[in-house]
Amino acid sequence: MTASRRHVLRGATAVLAAPFLARTAWSQDAPIVLRLQHALSPVANVHSHVLVPWAKRVEEASGKRVRIDLYPTMQLGGSARELYDQARYGVVDLVWTRIGQNVGVFPRTEIFELPFVASMSAVANCRVAQSLFDSDLRNDFPGVQVIGLCVSDGAVLHASRPVHNAADIRTLKLGVPSPLAGDAVRALAGTAVAVPLPQVRDGLARKAIEGCLIPWEAAAPIKLHEIVRHHVEIPGSTAISAEVFVLAMNKTRYDLLPPDVKKAIDENSGIAAVSIAGRMWDDRAALAQQLARQRGNTIAKLDDGDAARWRKASEPAIQNWIRQSKDRGFDGERLLADVKAAMTRHAAG
Repeated sequence: MTASRRHVLRGATAVLAAPFLARTAWSQDAPIVLRLQHALSPVANVHSHVLVPWAKRVEEASGKRVRIDLYPTMQLGGSARELYDQARYGVVDLVWTRIGQNVGVFPRTEIFELPFVASMSAVANCRVAQSLFDSDLRNDFPGVQVIGLCVSDGAVLHASRPVHNAADIRTLKLGVPSPLAGDAVRALAGTAVAVPLPQVRDGLARKAIEGCLIPWEAAAPIKLHEIVRHHVEIPGSTAISAEVFVLAMNKTRYDLLPPDVKKAIDENSGIAAVSIAGRMWDDRAALAQQLARQRGNTIAKLDDGDAARWRKASEPAIQNWIRQSKDRGFDGERLLADVKAAMTRHAAG
């Protein structure tokens, strides 16, 4: 057992008697209080424009029978990597967490991080992920009630110097949020450096990296447009990579809720929940592009030939993921086909 897992389990000890405590504490007079923890800043887009509105919707739908208290920046303790286990083992009631920081834990769902699988549109990505959750992805999430599975807008290449073609990427050190995003960089012989989003700005300032692969929405809050002057998009319907997040609740805590409160959560789960995130990401992505243009930055697209070469060069990484899926107990080739078919359906309508 890892030290991190032991830490989470120690914090869960007091929750093991929850069935009795929950039934005795949840009176008709006082609202049921649920604690939602995440690692983001209280001024982050997801906190302000996704989690706060979602919590208010649930509270209203329950007739104020439930109150959801939000704890940003890990105020209840632990590290960002522990968030999923905190929900799973009842340390907190709800979490919002990025799956890419827990490498190998969500083997099916990480498919959206693969090169050229996700769409540039967060709305489309969220709808596809949620539509495949019951049939293909649920087994990645034991011990929790998944409220929503959300996939960001597609990643864009942001660089401190011009990138005219695929060959220019070979000389760049690029910060990436996950190993699979790094595969996209390594496919063109570039150098991928694992850099969490909060450290991207510092990494660029210290010249530890010369650019990064992150979605447009994530660029504006860290004022990336003030540090780098060049932004490169890939033509076509698919993105270099994307980031995957889950809003999840402890399963036992969910099961013990009174029916009317559970109904309020159910009505604001699935597509209802992920649509809030998808629309926010797409709207904020457009704003980030606007900020870059206002500063005089260059927003360019690789030509079709270079884009095709990048996609072809990424194929070995995808095939490697498919081979690994067999050892992990699922059919990655079939799942990839399902995701691509769903992306086509959502793009068409």
